[in-house]
Amino acid sequence: MTIIHQAATSLGYTHIEIAWEATGLLWLPFHRFLATNPFLQPFAPELVCFNPKLVAKFKEGLDLRGRKDDEHDAYDVAARLRFDELPLSYVPDDFWQGLRCLTHYRYKLSRNLSCEKMRFQSYAFLKCSDWKRVKALRPWAEGPRAFSDVFGATSIDLLTRFTVAELTRLAPPPTRRPHRSSRPGTLR
Repeated sequence: MTIIHQAATSLGYTHIEIAWEATGLLWLPFHRFLATNPFLQPFAPELVCFNPKLVAKFKEGLDLRGRKDDEHDAYDVAARLRFDELPLSYVPDDFWQGLRCLTHYRYKLSRNLSCEKMRFQSYAFLKCSDWKRVKALRPWAEGPRAFSDVFGATSIDLLTRFTVAELTRLAPPPTRRPHRSSRPGTLR
């Protein structure tokens, strides 16, 4: 920062514009450093954080070969800055930035949880494919299944207490239901 400060002072600059592409959250510490740096404060720095999509579309007009490296990216960001139609660059304060990160993290956790539930169900199906079709201790009983939800309280309790082999031994033997004949009043 001292080099930028010395160069700007010796050239008589009163204003400095600094721009970068926002990549993930890597730009945030850089922004905080520049915004609070005492060497830059006399020059009223304008800090512009570009959305990478804006820079990518701008690059297409500059270079049709599509070179992609850090040196060309810096040149493209500087060219976009010189173009002088800057987007409104909003960086929330620490409270809102933290809330934004936590909300994004919660969203990702909920998506990962649903993916992991689906993965578990597919593995459970491979190990014991009848798990969702099992009825309560009376397999011939009509009505709802005991485990309509694999992640229900009863199902989770049985899955955590017993192995599949133990559950198989605990299951009652299948019994035959009386079969009705096509003629009324007779049993077969």
